[in-house]
Amino acid sequence: MGDIKKNVSIKINLSKKEIIDKISNMDYKRMEEKVALYKRYESLNLFHELFYIACNKSCNKEEEIYNLFVQLTRDFLDSCKVHQINEKSSWGIHIDTYEKLNQIIKTETSSYK
Repeated sequence: MGDIKKNVSIKINLSKKEIIDKISNMDYKRMEEKVALYKRYESLNLFHELFYIACNKSCNKEEEIYNLFVQLTRDFLDSCKVHQINEKSSWGIHIDTYEKLNQIIKTETSSYK
């Protein structure tokens, strides 16, 4: 399990670094784009936490990590959907982030089978 947790965390941190690099290189006039990137960064942090929760609650089995991550994510996104009037733009960002991390975790867990 340590390798999966480590490998997924490395990839998430690389994604965060890419976002910070983009923000750092942006012109101050592109404030809307910066805000969207900050929201994406926050979303990565949130899903990183959900992944850690899945790792800590699983019984060291890759499939359990993945299934629990999917369930935690589904619960979170459902709660966002309920409040989508206030969170509409964040909800879209969370969906995109989930799809990206879902693929990373799926790739990492399949490499251990």
